Amino acid sequence: LEGLLTALGNLDAIIDILRHAPDGTTAKQRFQQQFNLSERQSDAILAMPLRKLTGMERQGLEEEFREFTQRRDELQRLLSDRKELLKAMKKELRGLRKKFGDPRRTRIQTEAERAEEFQQVEEIIAETGEEAVVIEFTQKGYVRRYGQRAYQRRQARLEVDANPQLHEVEDDPTSQVEAALTSQEILTLTRDGRAFTLTVDEVPANSRQGKGVPLVNLLPDSVPPEAEAIVAQMVLREDYLDRDLILVSQKGKIKRIPLQEFTHLTGRGLTAMKVKEGDELAYVAIAQEGDDMVLGTSGGRLLRFPIDDDNLPIMGRAALGPQGIRLGKQETLVGCVAVESGYDCVLMLSAAGYGKRLPVETLRVTRRGDIGTQSFQFSLKTDRLVAVIPATSHSSITVLTSADRAATLPIDSIPRQGRTGECDRLVKPKQGETITQVIRLCPLDNGEAVKPSTEEE
Repeated sequence: LEGLLTALGNLDAIIDILRHAPDGTTAKQRFQQQFNLSERQSDAILAMPLRKLTGMERQGLEEEFREFTQRRDELQRLLSDRKELLKAMKKELRGLRKKFGDPRRTRIQTEAERAEEFQQVEEIIAETGEEAVVIEFTQKGYVRRYGQRAYQRRQARLEVDANPQLHEVEDDPTSQVEAALTSQEILTLTRDGRAFTLTVDEVPANSRQGKGVPLVNLLPDSVPPEAEAIVAQMVLREDYLDRDLILVSQKGKIKRIPLQEFTHLTGRGLTAMKVKEGDELAYVAIAQEGDDMVLGTSGGRLLRFPIDDDNLPIMGRAALGPQGIRLGKQETLVGCVAVESGYDCVLMLSAAGYGKRLPVETLRVTRRGDIGTQSFQFSLKTDRLVAVIPATSHSSITVLTSADRAATLPIDSIPRQGRTGECDRLVKPKQGETITQVIRLCPLDNGEAVKPSTEEE
């Protein structure tokens, strides 16, 4: 503004310089020399349209210059006087509170009040006829529904195989267990980025020896019939609805979208993430702002960055999403973990059966789109990472191989190692056999289930 006003005050000299200058660069240099202007001010004069020469435009520039000068003086006064600065901040905060403030929504309750509310919820469930059930999802894409007592009796009959020795898979391993009410919804996401919901009540009750029904059979006909079409499924519990869904494609595109946008969907479903040709939705996580995201590559690199509006802003359903991590030519994405207070480690497992628990605190916090940190030391040159999953205590993993063999290991039995530490061989595949999939299964706890993770090569 000061430069434009200088030009208007010396209009004849400005025009004379422009008339005799061979080019814009020469004119700019002469402006700076003759009127002591900066490079930016000189550029503004060269870009000034002729309408700025009118009286009204000049008056407007002078008024705008006075306003900016007054504002600058006011800000300098506040910066030099702490008392005045605090007074101005207090006034501005009061205005924001008046404009945007709303009543507290979080209720602070005593233990007695919480117990009373829990009793009221149980009474409502009894009055409405809702049933508390357990939902099981399997590795081959089946879903089973049990009453809670029937499930407890079934679990009492089953023996947990904690032997790390690989053995032939005799049935369809359970990949996920969740407690639910029959009125709640199950959200499913497919590889082409679409989302569908169905109520828990739509899942047929399972008999004692029944293997369940294919989950894809309960979805619209537009979903491909193969079990591999479904990437993730989860019961939409009430405490999930204020969280976000993190979606990651096979080529590393990532986006964050509020989970509450995926309730009560119609039969047509909803596009959760657009994926380009040759790419597909590969990983899904539930998180909230303040958590950290950890992405893992087949080359053993991990990238940790905070989930916030700078790194991972909320995006619309039609958005593709930015690049989450840079991938090498021969690399693929093998894991996506939302790290919260309950997850102090991530579990890393290679195709040759080597693995470890890595403390998350050893990973440097950086920004989305970075290359990450080498966090897995391979004992074999041909080896590669196949899974990065949360390593929660009192959980177990089932390791599946290319030869349809499996082994189950308690996570607590897997050694903790740093980024540069050598890994133990947790399972030993035969020659030509590789680890292809790792399933993390969390036990039900007080009627609630923690969502497990499934990593597939």
